Amino acid sequence: MVEVYPIILMGYLINSCEDCIKSAMPRYPMLAAGPKWRLFMHIRKYDFDYSRRFFLEKTAKGLMGAGVLTSLWPLIGNTGEIGKAYPEELQSLAAYTKGKVKEGDVITKENVEHVKDLLDPIAYLQVTQMGRRIRVAPQTKDVSKLFPHDFYQATLRNQGKAALDANGNVVLKENGQPWIGGAPFVDPQSGLGAFANLTLSWGRHDTSIYAVDDVDLGPSGDVEYSYSLAWCEMNTTALVSSPEGPYLKGQEDKLRYQSVWFTAPNDVKGTSFLNT
Repeated sequence: MVEVYPIILMGYLINSCEDCIKSAMPRYPMLAAGPKWRLFMHIRKYDFDYSRRFFLEKTAKGLMGAGVLTSLWPLIGNTGEIGKAYPEELQSLAAYTKGKVKEGDVITKENVEHVKDLLDPIAYLQVTQMGRRIRVAPQTKDVSKLFPHDFYQATLRNQGKAALDANGNVVLKENGQPWIGGAPFVDPQSGLGAFANLTLSWGRHDTSIYAVDDVDLGPSGDVEYSYSLAWCEMNTTALVSSPEGPYLKGQEDKLRYQSVWFTAPNDVKGTSFLNT
């Protein structure tokens, strides 16, 4: 009778007979411990290095609509929670860094190398050369807390309905009409699709207003000019909260209006502009 034991080889779970186990022993000497040890092995389909590489590759390509263990957005639609789409080491910073950095810690130049792959180059430079400190906040796996409710529901409701027209605009696949709301490409297959997601997620609310204090820095790093303003924007298509539907009547050929009012200092106070 041939005994069959599950073993891990190159990150994948396979079934192997005794001859196969013996052939693997030079690389995996722990298999020589016998059947009892093998039966209690912790079997994981994706090892640390595999899932980490997959995660970074998807991030670099802007394809985070895809999970590692399963498709992400269908899972979100069914459960609202992303945990089952990723292995443990991608759900915990402590697991990802093997305990070097965890929730509640502060990332400084002393420990930033452990999370360098997760930071954009400017943030990494600020931490290593400019004294920036980043506190690691508690994570959430509840996607409904990461998006405004109406935008999130529109994204789920309108999956698979978007296309890019000849001019690169997001339209409805079935009739070429303007987009009707939410992120259009939850699993983008091109750079244009990923860029469209960024463009349309800017206006996750139908209307928004922001109070802004801004400064201009000179080459020496000194503040050369400072000003205050109010920034207001209103979407005209892809509306997600309007009881009258996804379009502002008569404005279907636009994406949004944006206007800025300067409130300080006195030399620009009262100045405003509008763009579409």
